[in-house]
Amino acid sequence: MGIFKNNKDIVWKEFAEDVEGQFIEKDGFRPSKVIIKNENWNIVFDTYTVSDGRANTTYTRVRVPFVKKMDFYMDIHEKGIFKFVEKMLTKDNMTTGIDRVDEQFFIKSNNEKMIRSMFKNEKILELMIAQKKFEMFIKRNQGVFGGKIPKDTNELQLKVYGVIKDKKTLKEINGLFCEMLNEFSNLNILSREKTEFEYFN
Repeated sequence: MGIFKNNKDIVWKEFAEDVEGQFIEKDGFRPSKVIIKNENWNIVFDTYTVSDGRANTTYTRVRVPFVKKMDFYMDIHEKGIFKFVEKMLTKDNMTTGIDRVDEQFFIKSNNEKMIRSMFKNEKILELMIAQKKFEMFIKRNQGVFGGKIPKDTNELQLKVYGVIKDKKTLKEINGLFCEMLNEFSNLNILSREKTEFEYFN
């Protein structure tokens, strides 16, 4: 692509090099992506676009499949960003007792104890509060384009409005995922064993 190289791809390639990840070029309709290996987990950064019939909206997506040890669910997002989700979450919104968290996020989960324990991790707290225009959730055994998540596997996913072209933010999100995977292991939410599931898209 020469001088017409996508600015996002330039930043993401540098990001991949900095964190010893793998940058994969765009292939047809499949967007470019970065895969970062962390122990037995593969953290995947990519983008996707949705249309409401009037306009297209692009999101940055980060996801990692993991072997679950319990049926834990959560959905966390910044207040005011995903208004259609807030209408469903408001009545079920839980609080953590941490003012910075409760003021900034809507949180839904089937295990309040695990959420409170997670936010006791200062690194997770600081890294999550630093993020903007995002939703972070666990996807449980749902079909995905190009493959189906096995029964023993869940997926931790974060989506951010727009395309992230800032290496600092990309590194913060990678750090957040690494911390959360480790904390979820400590809380017996997930196993450190490798899942057989791989993304095709």
